[in-house]
Amino acid sequence: MDADGTYLYYVVSPGEETKDNLIMVHKWTGTYVRSVSIPISVEGESLFRRDGRFYLSATNWTDRHARVYELEFSYFYE
Repeated sequence: MDADGTYLYYVVSPGEETKDNLIMVHKWTGTYVRSVSIPISVEGESLFRRDGRFYLSATNWTDRHARVYELEFSYFYE
């Protein structure tokens, strides 16, 4: 989970309904803002930001390797 002055961000791992990880975005008041689908089918563990970029750490239990993905968003709707 991560946060800035406006939003809270957290990752939801793939489940039965989706094969993608989701980044859930809420306001500090708890109001849902949006979800962003990330097409990585391995289990997302944590989400963090640095210098305006998002990073997702994920574990692939099949090959027992952890990976860190740098996420790039091409546009963001308000």
